[in-house]
Amino acid sequence: MTAQEFKDAYNSKKMYAYTQDEERCHIGTAPTLDQALHIHGRACVLQVIDELMMSLVNFTSAKVRLSDDQRQRLAWVILSQYAGMRITELILFVVKAQAGHFGKFYATIDPIDITTALHQWWGECSQQRNAYKLARLEWEQQRERDQREREYEANKTEIRTILLNGQYTFLGYSERKDKGTITIK
Repeated sequence: MTAQEFKDAYNSKKMYAYTQDEERCHIGTAPTLDQALHIHGRACVLQVIDELMMSLVNFTSAKVRLSDDQRQRLAWVILSQYAGMRITELILFVVKAQAGHFGKFYATIDPIDITTALHQWWGECSQQRNAYKLARLEWEQQRERDQREREYEANKTEIRTILLNGQYTFLGYSERKDKGTITIK
């Protein structure tokens, strides 16, 4: 994926589509901000972050907007402090903030308002990520147990069929045939 494709893929116009599956936002394949930085460069990632933050600011009823300097510094702070956050988690943050998840942004919006809400969100992301991973692990373990149970039942049926048909040579049962000690229930 080129830098332009990254910008196109994770722009604010597509954020509602990305947030339909919150689990995928947290543990999907989207790159972290740090991974995107190393692949696409600082300017590209900062531009994507800035666009996402501006979609949040523009959504509010704030009369005073962020200056260019504030926008730049906000993007730098987000990139440096939340490098491990997936880009889809940042997108989900914007959508949740627009939905009022972090309270109301009043007449002025300040970068500290955004970073404070983002700090809260980062804690929630960590908990969600762990919960999704645990649920996935439990599901996989149950699936493996079910598979082993099916295999056991299939093998048990196969052994019973072989023994009942008098073919006692399977799995070393031939020596027991003479002793008459084979009992299958």
